[in-house]
Amino acid sequence: MGSKRNLLKRDQHFLMDERVLRRMADYAEIRKGEKILEIGAGTGNLTNFLVENGGKVYAIEKDRDLFKMLEDEFSSSNCEIICGDALKMDLPDFDRVVSNLPYSISSGMTFKILEHNFSMGILTYQLEFARRLLGAVGSRNYGRLTIGVSYRAKVEFLEKVSRSAFYPVPKVDSAIVRMVPGEPTFHFTDEASEKFFFKFVNAVFTQRRKKLKNAIRNTTHLFAEGKSMEEIFPLLNEKFKDYLELRPYELSPKTLSEISNLIYNELCATSSND
Repeated sequence: MGSKRNLLKRDQHFLMDERVLRRMADYAEIRKGEKILEIGAGTGNLTNFLVENGGKVYAIEKDRDLFKMLEDEFSSSNCEIICGDALKMDLPDFDRVVSNLPYSISSGMTFKILEHNFSMGILTYQLEFARRLLGAVGSRNYGRLTIGVSYRAKVEFLEKVSRSAFYPVPKVDSAIVRMVPGEPTFHFTDEASEKFFFKFVNAVFTQRRKKLKNAIRNTTHLFAEGKSMEEIFPLLNEKFKDYLELRPYELSPKTLSEISNLIYNELCATSSND
């Protein structure tokens, strides 16, 4: 343990509690022959349990000193150690992802892995981040992150992890969540309307405490690409009058998608008539 601790940098916090590490591997329900991805392998504490549970393990580590240590430690196991930045590199194909994600890349890495076809993720996040993943409509934790992830996957809170389980000890507690990709609960006519929806959500949630009608007016420049919304507001008011009086965080993803689709279709119609 001493030699591993000497490799730790000031901004790194690695999960050391073997009871928690074993539970993470068990939560993953790894099956024989499956390919397991670990992002931020660090000192190899979780890697050990993943290798024990079987399957081919791909462990990514950015730090070259830790990478060399991991290569030596797992040279004779069914584990491939990859040196690189997981956010910037092409990920190997995987069936399950089990990782203590570095706090600084939690959001970017989550959306990156959701671009891949996999069966389950067991992921450790900062507790506040996990709460935002699971935010209920109308709560302070519900927002762009909740909507973006829930569109692509079902997320389940498994357990809170005390900061004392890490070394060096961080200032915050963490949480383990299960993430299972699935079919979206609402749909779009094409890829362009889907992209528009996320631009729309990102825009109006910058003013989450304003009524939706005002949030739309104030952020039109962020999602409408310079087009005017004035001709669309009467139709919005006709179809979604009550919803326009609510705040963005008080509306479900499905309702927001219906509003977004109407705006998108009207903007497209306006463009075709120009």
